[in-house]
Amino acid sequence: GEIPKGLPPFQVPDLSYGSDGGVLGSALSSAIIAFVESFSIGVKFATKHSYKISPDQELRALGLYNFCASFFSGFTCAGSFSRSAVNDTAGMKTQLGALISAFVILLTLLFLTPLFYYLPKVVLAAIIL
Repeated sequence: GEIPKGLPPFQVPDLSYGSDGGVLGSALSSAIIAFVESFSIGVKFATKHSYKISPDQELRALGLYNFCASFFSGFTCAGSFSRSAVNDTAGMKTQLGALISAFVILLTLLFLTPLFYYLPKVVLAAIIL
């Protein structure tokens, strides 16, 4: 099917979910799970490579990213065991590899989405995962 080209537009998130706070529990549990996952990945690689990790800095980074992503209809961000392991195995020592990956994804979203038209949804789901 049709895949939208480009990035979602900038928009202020709609916070009018009602007074019952129905979304608050889900948001809180999602934030805790994302933090625990990201911090545990950080601890694993900090132990492996002998450096210190700050839980405060991790929490601030996740909070800032997720706050900014909310203005572009982004998903909740957390660390990824598989991506971190692949980057570590490839010998990546800085965030330059992540920036290169983000740049390739941006180029794909801007120019290559028409090529995905005939792919089955199962294939697209596998690419995302």
